[in-house]
Amino acid sequence: MKKILIILSLVFAIVSCETEDNFIDTGISNGTFDGNMMEYFASDPYNWELTQAIIIRGGLENMFNGSDSNFADITFFGPTSHSIRRWMLGGESFNPILYNNVSEIPVDVCRDMILMHVINERLMKEDIPGINPTIQVLDPEQDGGVELTTEGGNVIFAYTEQGDFGGVPRSGAINLRLHSRDLDQKIPVASPDIVCDNGVIHSLNYTYTFGGL
Repeated sequence: MKKILIILSLVFAIVSCETEDNFIDTGISNGTFDGNMMEYFASDPYNWELTQAIIIRGGLENMFNGSDSNFADITFFGPTSHSIRRWMLGGESFNPILYNNVSEIPVDVCRDMILMHVINERLMKEDIPGINPTIQVLDPEQDGGVELTTEGGNVIFAYTEQGDFGGVPRSGAINLRLHSRDLDQKIPVASPDIVCDNGVIHSLNYTYTFGGL
């Protein structure tokens, strides 16, 4: 009986443990998909059906299927269907309008919103410089990270940061972080480095609202 109680205690201890960064399964994390981005979206409609629909309505399918030679290798900070659905419901400062379906959204709006999430080069997590931990992230003196200008013209501050592990500072996993310069807010990343034939997707967290870059 005593042995059973000890085993149960260990099980509850393991289950109750949480990491600092809550992972959300939005597809392939740190893996490779055999196909282009549009094919990847089609393979996971639960997460990407609306994303794919917005891309098509915006006339950007060639950018995401690799057939546009001007965008042969891109980075997509990918908003999932959940983020887009929240935006479509309206009420946000950057979208007060209610859209019942993608066909109601103006074509130019679809195009502009998607381009806000595209960088015209492949940037893996390891390509993003680390933050200087001795200086505040948004301090003008911060000499880590990198500013990226998207195809939509908005500016994102991207950086990597090593988390804590076992109570030891900066000894855990290295995480990709984003901050919108235009809206002055953090952008949560769920799954970085989803590699496709024509670039890489860094899937944004379900809590992100489309257009928040």
